Amino acid sequence: MKSPLSLVYKIDVSGEIQRIKALPEGHEKISEKEKFLKSLSRLSVMELDNARNLAKTELRISNQAFDNVTKKIDIAAITNNESLADIVARLKSSRVGAEKSAEVIYRWMENNGFDFSKTLNTIPMRYSKRDWS
Repeated sequence: MKSPLSLVYKIDVSGEIQRIKALPEGHEKISEKEKFLKSLSRLSVMELDNARNLAKTELRISNQAFDNVTKKIDIAAITNNESLADIVARLKSSRVGAEKSAEVIYRWMENNGFDFSKTLNTIPMRYSKRDWS
């Protein structure tokens, strides 16, 4: 988390779609559609599905175009307040490689109270009682 403001990140999907829909056809509208799709990387899986349906019907954005832009996950945008299950689901559906996914998961676990320590023969992991599912 870079700032407390990242905890309150919300996007008014319907409002943004209506704003873009009102733009005249051309380069600016295409650019705004792409910016809108890129901004969706922080949404939950259910919110993203809703945004897909609205974008498809209201802005005539194909599923392929939607996936090409939204499945590029912004790793820096992942916050410690997201559930680990949601993060793993987003990583699986994105184009992030295994090594980068492991780094994201490790960083999340470390920031949420997990303690990693190494002994001579094993690498035990202790975790906090905080719910991390």
